[in-house]
Amino acid sequence: MAANYRPISHLSFLSKVYEKVVFKQLTEHLSTNNLFEPFQSAIRPNHSTETALVKVVNDLLVNADNDRTLVLLLLDLSAAFDTVHPCMLLDRLEHFIGVTGNVLSWLSFYLSGRSPTVSFKNDLFEICAVEHGVPQGSVLGPLLFSLYLLPLGVLLRSFNVTFPCYADDLQLYVPLTIGNCAEVSKLELCLSAIRGWTNLIICDVPKNGAHLKILHHSRGNWRVVPHIPGTGYWLRGQ
Repeated sequence: MAANYRPISHLSFLSKVYEKVVFKQLTEHLSTNNLFEPFQSAIRPNHSTETALVKVVNDLLVNADNDRTLVLLLLDLSAAFDTVHPCMLLDRLEHFIGVTGNVLSWLSFYLSGRSPTVSFKNDLFEICAVEHGVPQGSVLGPLLFSLYLLPLGVLLRSFNVTFPCYADDLQLYVPLTIGNCAEVSKLELCLSAIRGWTNLIICDVPKNGAHLKILHHSRGNWRVVPHIPGTGYWLRGQ
């Protein structure tokens, strides 16, 4: 569908080299000062989708040993890279990461004044200004997006939920002991807070971008069940 097309930035060779220099220095600063989101596996040295998966599997096994049910929520933010607000991103870079001076000014220049156009066969469409988003296909884009989400990590941590993530794909879960449903209310409040936060940053969690699973360990196996054992909570819909 045309609505799902995403512009990819075709950068010049010199631009890519320059971005790689900035990327290297910025990642070194983040690693040295432990500024990366601990649960984020994207754009980090020695991390990948596998590290996020290993974290989830390990927590499943630990909770199985303690006879706990796991409520797992899978979230995929809609068109997240296109909704990054430059002013908010620069504020995070300054106050969360400590980027100031000429570097912050350069990043401000990097994020502003982009005017892409689309070429299809022999037609060149009208140039339009881009006010939001990080350049997709660029070297810095994914890293800047992960830093843009740092306040979300602070929010989720305040609810004491575990949230391994890779870029804009989040997995939230809380363990439950049989018969105890107090944690469910906490997860509901957390979801409401996420919705409010994403609305604030002009992002969205689409209806088909959120999936709730209840994982129950029984007889040596994990099963997806429609209810939380020992409580009155049942899943409705998708």
